[in-house]
Amino acid sequence: MVRSFLLLLLFLLPHSIPAQVKTRQDPFSPFTMQVANGPTVALVLSGGGSRGIFQVGVLKAIEEAGIPVDMIVGTSMGSIVGGLYAAGYSIGELDSLARNLDWNQLLSLEGDYQRSDVFLDYKSLYDRTQITLELENWRPRIPTAVISGQKLTTRLNDLTLAGPYYPASTFRKLRVPFYSVSTNLKNGKKYIFSEGNLVEAMRSSMAFPLLFLAYELDGNQLIDGGVLSNIPVDVAREAGADIVITANTTGSLNTEEVKAPWQTVDRVTSIMMKLSNQIQLSRSDVVISMSLDEVEGFDFTRVDTVIQDGYLQAAKVTGLIDTLIRARTLRAGPPVDRIVVPPVLQNLVSDSLPEAGTPLQSVIRKLSTSGWVHRYEVNGSDSGTVVTLVPFPVIQAFSFHGVNLLPDRWFQNRFDALTNQPVNYFELLSTLRSVVSTYKKSGFYLARIDSFRYEPETGRLHTYINEGVISDVAVTGNKVTRKSYITREASLDRRALFHREEIKSSLDNLTATDLFYQASLLTDQTTRGNRITFRVHEKPSLFLRAGISATETYNTQYFLNLRNENMLGEGSKLGMTLAGGDRNGQISGQWRTDRLLDSYFSSEVTIWADILNVTVNSYRFSVPGSGNRSGFSERGEFQRESAGLRTMIGRQFAKFGEIRLDLHRKYSAISLLRGLSNDATFSNAGNHLNILRLQTVFDNRDSPVISTGGQFLDFYYETSNAEFGSDVSYSKMAARLETTFPFLPRVTLTPRMELGSADIGLPVQEFFYAGGGRSFYGFRDFDLYGRQLMMSHLEMRWYTPTTFIFDVILHARYDLGNAWQRIEAIKVSQMNHGVGGGITLSTPLGPISLSAGRAFKLYKEPNAGIGWGPLFFYFSLGNPTLSLF
Repeated sequence: MVRSFLLLLLFLLPHSIPAQVKTRQDPFSPFTMQVANGPTVALVLSGGGSRGIFQVGVLKAIEEAGIPVDMIVGTSMGSIVGGLYAAGYSIGELDSLARNLDWNQLLSLEGDYQRSDVFLDYKSLYDRTQITLELENWRPRIPTAVISGQKLTTRLNDLTLAGPYYPASTFRKLRVPFYSVSTNLKNGKKYIFSEGNLVEAMRSSMAFPLLFLAYELDGNQLIDGGVLSNIPVDVAREAGADIVITANTTGSLNTEEVKAPWQTVDRVTSIMMKLSNQIQLSRSDVVISMSLDEVEGFDFTRVDTVIQDGYLQAAKVTGLIDTLIRARTLRAGPPVDRIVVPPVLQNLVSDSLPEAGTPLQSVIRKLSTSGWVHRYEVNGSDSGTVVTLVPFPVIQAFSFHGVNLLPDRWFQNRFDALTNQPVNYFELLSTLRSVVSTYKKSGFYLARIDSFRYEPETGRLHTYINEGVISDVAVTGNKVTRKSYITREASLDRRALFHREEIKSSLDNLTATDLFYQASLLTDQTTRGNRITFRVHEKPSLFLRAGISATETYNTQYFLNLRNENMLGEGSKLGMTLAGGDRNGQISGQWRTDRLLDSYFSSEVTIWADILNVTVNSYRFSVPGSGNRSGFSERGEFQRESAGLRTMIGRQFAKFGEIRLDLHRKYSAISLLRGLSNDATFSNAGNHLNILRLQTVFDNRDSPVISTGGQFLDFYYETSNAEFGSDVSYSKMAARLETTFPFLPRVTLTPRMELGSADIGLPVQEFFYAGGGRSFYGFRDFDLYGRQLMMSHLEMRWYTPTTFIFDVILHARYDLGNAWQRIEAIKVSQMNHGVGGGITLSTPLGPISLSAGRAFKLYKEPNAGIGWGPLFFYFSLGNPTLSLF
């Protein structure tokens, strides 16, 4: 009686089929597909730092078991893993990313920029700076985090745009609907991303307090979601989840000593969240917990082990999850007595056909996994429930529109095999997805399928492709900086195809200006096409920088710079500098713009005055067979004084170099402090000079002293002429070339060459000078001088695996060269040789170096052999603070 009533009800109410199915629509498919309408399954991915890599293994086990996931909710590292999976990354791709990403570099505490990446003007400034204060209304602004996290933002921008799925508006259009949880510092509440920009969702959820700067979005300050909801089961429940599977990567409370401020925050947060975590886990249906308690949240050295643990722990419970899904199915439906299979599907679904009497829900669930059934028609009669399978339309031909980059043969090779036969939903989906993936693997990150149009009468499927031409560039978040300046530095070409290289170069360029804490690149589609938006978080414009350095010759020296770095919103700089110690000093004021009159020419005006005390020594070498002992004696001391005005116009190339044309109006003089009165080289005369200089500078080294790679080039020609108002006339030319390259593991070689030549009119205060621990072993600072200079150096550095609080570098160098007064005096036999080495510590104050070295000469007569000079010990702290003009 009951069975007859159910059959009658099914017959009279054909709309009851929607209770058994739901429609699946993927952005990469022109057709919908009906699937079983089971319970909504959510996968919750918790925070946990490096432990979150465990979730890659969990996803792999769930995917292999065929468990349907209807939504993913992630916090912190769980947001990144879940967001990238939802964006279309395969398990294999996630596994590869987890293993190969340089996590330590992305999360490095050494700052958001590398010296090799910043503009040339900033290199000399940063080299001398150890402390930077941001000033707002002339008051110091206390930093709220160690680093801004720009490296992570840039990498997430690249990874997200490279994914096949990129949300136009809502995260429901990703491969799996996705929710990301952050904490809003403004109101102390959870901030849940279910739409907007996927990069911002992941980046803000990963903003660990004190370590990363809060992400500013629409007036909100967003930090790590783990502060309020490290296991966001409640978010999944509120989103409609019936079954919640939780991948729990929160660790047990660490009892080791706290050694850093962010570790304190982590410990306090863990204590405060302990009860909340327990409550959230109790609300989960299935909990998959990491078994490796010994893995710390900042330890990325055991990625392989962590991923494997995730797979093994999840594989243990996939059967339980499947049983739970079956048990929670609300409407199993009547038993199916007969399934009508059209001839076109006979051989395709035979293995998937369930036995007679199987509940309707189970029939649909099993058949929908095959991908051959478009929809189901259910009819009830006296003979029972009959289900008719409706196949997808047959595609007779494919047409692709808007394609310029891929040849027709590429499409033919992939799509011809899909024509004139039944369509498999998953096969067609995968093949259409490969179109966009091919574009993205080639770097065309904005490529997408705009729409489909199927012609039933002809069986032709039209696919409309957008290859990613930029239609507009917008800016948001800027309050002082002009939009024109930002778009110019980003250097995106409107009406050109967008390429992946432009992501990193644009964001690196904006970061290199040092005007922004954060810069991210957003994409969306408007009626005009593909719009690129740069969202920036500005720094204050006024900075106070300080530094300290020391050498054995000039003792302690100080550096102080006050500069407004964003005059008129155009990135122009106006500032002053004080530097020096007890034997040298400098004061200067400078105005500089890197974009003169909105062009790519740079301009600079500097007014300065400086003094430099120089001790002059004489040297004795132990001539072979003479019995002479090596030594040196002080001959006297003079003071070099100069002051003047320098104007420059130049043209930058990339961030690394500049071609300059300088005009110097200066006064320079020599004052004898003691001795040297009988040496005609050193006179008390002063000179007014008008100097015209043409100079090329290139520098992409990662450090001026202990570089691990890069090149440095400085070449200039200058002239001073009495006809232009100078007291003396001369011409002078100099070049310095240095390159560093790896030689062996952890070992680098740095050859360096210095050449200089000037005519007899060059005054002594403009001589070439060399000597000292960083210039030429076996001599004191400035003890090699003249109008002609010829030197070469070869240095080897070993970056030891030993860490003595700081990184330890051992180095050795060979020097060859000399300086002469006249060009005709240059003789190879007068070349000095220098050898030495020492140890350098890489510290936050700059390199601290201790070294020793001696000079020697090669003698042929009266006795052939080596004549050694005195042994000198050298000490240096930091980088030189003075930049002499």
